Amino acid sequence: RPEPVLKKAFQIVLSHWNNKTKSFEWLNNQVKAIRQDITVQHIKSDFVVSVYEEHAKMCLGQGDILEVNQCITKVCEFYEEGLAGAVDEFMSYRLLYLIYTRQKYKEGASELNLMMAKLHPMMESSKYVRHAIAVQDAVANDFFGKFFALYKEAPVNSALLMNFLSDYMRWKGLRAISRSFRNPAELPIRFIVENLGYSGEKECVADLNKHGAVLAKKHGQVFFDAQSSLQIYSRVFVFKVLDGDSLDEK
Repeated sequence: RPEPVLKKAFQIVLSHWNNKTKSFEWLNNQVKAIRQDITVQHIKSDFVVSVYEEHAKMCLGQGDILEVNQCITKVCEFYEEGLAGAVDEFMSYRLLYLIYTRQKYKEGASELNLMMAKLHPMMESSKYVRHAIAVQDAVANDFFGKFFALYKEAPVNSALLMNFLSDYMRWKGLRAISRSFRNPAELPIRFIVENLGYSGEKECVADLNKHGAVLAKKHGQVFFDAQSSLQIYSRVFVFKVLDGDSLDEK
Protein backbone atom coordinates (compact mmCIF):
# COMPACT_ATOMS: atom_id res chain seq x y z
CA ARG A 1 0.00 0.00 0.00
CA PRO A 2 1.41 3.43 -0.90
CA GLU A 3 1.74 6.11 1.77
CA PRO A 4 -1.57 7.92 0.98
CA VAL A 5 -3.46 4.63 1.44
CA LEU A 6 -1.54 3.88 4.63
CA LYS A 7 -2.50 7.28 6.01
CA LYS A 8 -6.18 6.53 5.44
CA ALA A 9 -5.84 3.08 6.99
CA PHE A 10 -4.10 4.54 10.02
CA GLN A 11 -6.81 7.16 10.55
CA ILE A 12 -9.39 4.36 10.57
CA VAL A 13 -7.35 2.48 13.20
CA LEU A 14 -7.05 5.62 15.34
CA SER A 15 -10.78 6.21 15.09
CA HIS A 16 -11.49 2.69 16.34
CA TRP A 17 -8.92 3.13 19.12
CA ASN A 18 -10.33 6.45 20.32
CA ASN A 19 -13.92 5.21 20.17
CA LYS A 20 -13.08 1.78 21.63
CA THR A 21 -14.96 0.04 18.83
CA LYS A 22 -12.35 -2.68 18.18
CA SER A 23 -10.26 -4.95 20.40
CA PHE A 24 -6.65 -4.13 21.12
CA GLU A 25 -5.58 -7.36 19.42
CA TRP A 26 -7.27 -6.27 16.18
CA LEU A 27 -5.85 -2.74 16.38
CA ASN A 28 -2.38 -4.01 17.21
CA ASN A 29 -2.37 -6.31 14.19
CA GLN A 30 -3.58 -3.51 11.91
CA VAL A 31 -0.81 -1.15 13.03
CA LYS A 32 1.81 -3.89 12.67
CA ALA A 33 0.60 -4.46 9.11
CA ILE A 34 0.93 -0.73 8.40
CA ARG A 35 4.43 -0.75 9.89
CA GLN A 36 5.33 -3.73 7.71
CA ASP A 37 4.25 -1.85 4.58
CA ILE A 38 6.29 1.14 5.72
CA THR A 39 9.37 -1.01 6.30
CA VAL A 40 9.36 -2.92 3.00
CA GLN A 41 8.94 0.34 1.06
CA HIS A 42 11.62 2.17 3.10
CA ILE A 43 9.20 5.04 3.74
CA LYS A 44 10.61 7.74 6.02
CA SER A 45 8.39 10.71 6.81
CA ASP A 46 6.71 12.54 9.67
CA PHE A 47 3.71 10.25 9.11
CA VAL A 48 5.87 7.21 9.84
CA VAL A 49 7.02 8.79 13.10
CA SER A 50 3.40 9.38 14.12
CA VAL A 51 2.55 5.71 13.45
CA TYR A 52 5.26 4.52 15.82
CA GLU A 53 4.44 7.16 18.44
CA GLU A 54 0.75 6.27 18.50
CA HIS A 55 1.48 2.54 18.51
CA ALA A 56 3.74 3.03 21.53
CA LYS A 57 0.91 4.79 23.39
CA MET A 58 -1.54 2.03 22.51
CA CYS A 59 0.82 -0.66 23.76
CA LEU A 60 1.63 1.27 26.93
CA GLY A 61 -2.03 1.23 27.85
CA GLN A 62 -1.99 -2.57 27.53
CA GLY A 63 1.30 -3.07 29.41
CA ASP A 64 3.05 -4.50 26.33
CA ILE A 65 6.50 -3.26 27.29
CA LEU A 66 8.40 -5.15 24.59
CA GLU A 67 6.37 -3.57 21.79
CA VAL A 68 6.66 -0.20 23.52
CA ASN A 69 10.45 -0.55 23.51
CA GLN A 70 10.50 -1.39 19.80
CA CYS A 71 8.40 1.65 18.97
CA ILE A 72 10.32 4.07 21.19
CA THR A 73 13.69 2.82 19.91
CA LYS A 74 12.53 3.34 16.33
CA VAL A 75 11.17 6.85 16.87
CA CYS A 76 14.41 7.90 18.57
CA GLU A 77 16.27 6.71 15.47
CA PHE A 78 13.92 8.80 13.32
CA TYR A 79 14.56 11.86 15.49
CA GLU A 80 18.31 11.37 15.03
CA GLU A 81 17.70 11.44 11.26
CA GLY A 82 15.90 14.77 11.55
CA LEU A 83 12.28 13.64 11.28
CA ALA A 84 9.71 15.61 13.28
CA GLY A 85 7.73 14.25 16.20
CA ALA A 86 7.13 14.57 19.93
CA VAL A 87 10.88 14.44 20.54
CA ASP A 88 11.12 15.48 24.18
CA GLU A 89 8.14 13.34 25.18
CA PHE A 90 9.42 10.13 23.62
CA MET A 91 13.06 10.71 24.57
CA SER A 92 11.84 10.90 28.17
CA TYR A 93 9.92 7.65 27.70
CA ARG A 94 13.11 6.07 26.43
CA LEU A 95 14.88 7.15 29.63
CA LEU A 96 12.09 5.73 31.81
CA TYR A 97 12.29 2.44 29.95
CA LEU A 98 16.08 2.29 30.45
CA ILE A 99 15.66 3.03 34.17
CA TYR A 100 13.32 0.05 34.41
CA THR A 101 15.58 -2.35 32.49
CA ARG A 102 18.65 -1.14 34.41
CA GLN A 103 17.03 -2.13 37.70
CA LYS A 104 15.56 -5.37 36.37
CA TYR A 105 18.56 -6.74 34.50
CA LYS A 106 21.42 -4.88 36.25
CA GLU A 107 22.95 -3.91 32.91
CA GLY A 108 22.89 -1.06 30.41
CA ALA A 109 24.38 1.60 32.68
CA SER A 110 26.41 3.11 29.82
CA GLU A 111 23.32 3.45 27.61
CA LEU A 112 21.42 5.03 30.48
CA ASN A 113 24.22 7.56 31.08
CA LEU A 114 24.34 8.38 27.37
CA MET A 115 20.60 8.99 27.36
CA MET A 116 20.88 11.27 30.39
CA ALA A 117 23.53 13.33 28.60
CA LYS A 118 21.25 13.73 25.57
CA LEU A 119 18.34 14.87 27.69
CA HIS A 120 20.01 17.41 29.99
CA PRO A 121 20.03 20.24 27.40
CA MET A 122 16.24 19.81 27.07
CA MET A 123 15.46 20.13 30.78
CA GLU A 124 14.44 23.80 30.83
CA SER A 125 12.02 23.50 27.93
CA SER A 126 10.38 20.14 28.60
CA LYS A 127 8.22 18.99 31.50
CA TYR A 128 8.60 15.39 30.25
CA VAL A 129 12.38 15.52 30.41
CA ARG A 130 12.50 17.24 33.80
CA HIS A 131 10.15 14.62 35.16
CA ALA A 132 12.08 11.65 33.71
CA ILE A 133 15.41 12.89 35.05
CA ALA A 134 13.84 13.41 38.49
CA VAL A 135 12.56 9.80 38.35
CA GLN A 136 16.07 8.61 37.53
CA ASP A 137 17.41 10.49 40.57
CA ALA A 138 14.70 9.02 42.83
CA VAL A 139 15.31 5.45 41.68
CA ALA A 140 19.11 5.70 41.75
CA ASN A 141 19.07 7.04 45.31
CA ASP A 142 16.20 4.92 46.69
CA PHE A 143 14.08 8.02 47.30
CA PHE A 144 10.82 6.07 47.36
CA GLY A 145 8.76 8.97 48.72
CA LYS A 146 9.98 11.21 45.91
CA PHE A 147 9.29 8.48 43.35
CA PHE A 148 5.62 8.22 44.32
CA ALA A 149 5.24 12.00 44.50
CA LEU A 150 6.54 12.11 40.91
CA TYR A 151 4.15 9.31 39.98
CA LYS A 152 1.17 11.38 41.13
CA GLU A 153 2.19 14.38 39.03
CA ALA A 154 3.48 12.45 36.01
CA PRO A 155 2.34 13.19 32.47
CA VAL A 156 -0.11 10.37 31.66
CA ASN A 157 2.12 8.08 29.61
CA SER A 158 5.08 8.62 31.93
CA ALA A 159 2.97 7.19 34.75
CA LEU A 160 2.28 4.08 32.65
CA LEU A 161 6.02 3.46 32.29
CA MET A 162 6.56 4.13 35.99
CA ASN A 163 4.08 1.34 36.73
CA PHE A 164 6.80 -1.15 35.80
CA LEU A 165 8.94 0.24 38.65
CA SER A 166 6.27 0.84 41.30
CA ASP A 167 6.42 -2.63 42.94
CA TYR A 168 10.22 -2.40 43.06
CA MET A 169 10.19 1.02 44.72
CA ARG A 170 7.54 -0.10 47.22
CA TRP A 171 9.70 -3.07 48.16
CA LYS A 172 12.70 -0.77 48.65
CA GLY A 173 10.53 1.54 50.74
CA LEU A 174 9.22 -1.29 52.91
CA ARG A 175 12.79 -2.49 53.44
CA ALA A 176 13.87 0.97 54.60
CA ILE A 177 10.81 1.34 56.82
CA SER A 178 11.33 -2.12 58.36
CA ARG A 179 14.93 -1.27 59.20
CA SER A 180 14.23 2.21 60.51
CA PHE A 181 11.18 1.78 62.72
CA ARG A 182 11.95 -0.43 65.72
CA ASN A 183 10.55 1.70 68.52
CA PRO A 184 7.66 1.87 67.96
CA ALA A 185 7.77 -1.16 65.70
CA GLU A 186 4.11 -0.97 64.69
CA LEU A 187 3.10 1.68 62.18
CA PRO A 188 -0.42 2.64 61.10
CA ILE A 189 -1.21 1.35 57.61
CA ARG A 190 -2.11 4.93 56.69
CA PHE A 191 1.60 5.80 56.97
CA ILE A 192 2.49 3.10 54.42
CA VAL A 193 -0.32 4.21 52.10
CA GLU A 194 0.78 7.85 52.13
CA ASN A 195 4.47 7.15 51.58
CA LEU A 196 4.35 4.31 49.06
CA GLY A 197 1.70 5.48 46.64
CA TYR A 198 -1.10 3.03 47.39
CA SER A 199 -4.61 4.05 46.36
CA GLY A 200 -5.93 3.19 49.81
CA GLU A 201 -5.65 0.92 52.84
CA LYS A 202 -7.45 -1.98 51.15
CA GLU A 203 -4.92 -2.16 48.31
CA CYS A 204 -2.02 -1.73 50.74
CA VAL A 205 -3.14 -4.51 53.11
CA ALA A 206 -3.76 -6.88 50.19
CA ASP A 207 -0.26 -6.22 48.83
CA LEU A 208 1.41 -6.66 52.22
CA ASN A 209 -0.47 -9.89 52.84
CA LYS A 210 0.66 -11.16 49.44
CA HIS A 211 4.27 -10.54 50.49
CA GLY A 212 3.78 -12.30 53.85
CA ALA A 213 4.32 -9.12 55.89
CA VAL A 214 3.38 -9.19 59.58
CA LEU A 215 0.31 -7.10 60.34
CA ALA A 216 -1.47 -6.45 63.62
CA LYS A 217 -5.00 -5.27 64.32
CA LYS A 218 -5.75 -3.10 67.33
CA HIS A 219 -8.83 -1.09 68.19
CA GLY A 220 -10.24 -1.71 64.71
CA GLN A 221 -7.10 -0.40 62.96
CA VAL A 222 -4.43 -2.32 61.01
CA PHE A 223 -0.75 -1.79 61.81
CA PHE A 224 2.42 -2.79 59.97
CA ASP A 225 4.88 -4.63 62.26
CA ALA A 226 8.17 -3.24 60.96
CA GLN A 227 10.49 -5.29 63.14
CA SER A 228 8.80 -8.63 62.41
CA SER A 229 8.51 -7.86 58.69
CA LEU A 230 12.20 -7.04 58.25
CA GLN A 231 13.08 -10.61 57.28
CA ILE A 232 10.62 -10.39 54.38
CA TYR A 233 11.89 -7.12 52.92
CA SER A 234 15.56 -7.90 53.42
CA ARG A 235 15.21 -10.36 50.55
CA VAL A 236 16.09 -9.41 46.98
CA PHE A 237 13.12 -8.08 45.02
CA VAL A 238 12.10 -10.19 42.03
CA PHE A 239 10.59 -8.40 39.04
CA LYS A 240 7.60 -9.89 37.24
CA VAL A 241 8.50 -12.16 34.34
CA LEU A 242 7.18 -10.67 31.08
CA ASP A 243 6.96 -12.05 27.56
CA GLY A 244 10.42 -12.13 26.04
CA ASP A 245 12.31 -12.36 29.34
CA SER A 246 15.03 -14.97 29.57
CA LEU A 247 14.52 -17.02 32.72
CA ASP A 248 17.10 -17.84 35.35
CA GLU A 249 16.02 -21.12 36.95
CA LYS A 250 17.27 -19.91 40.35
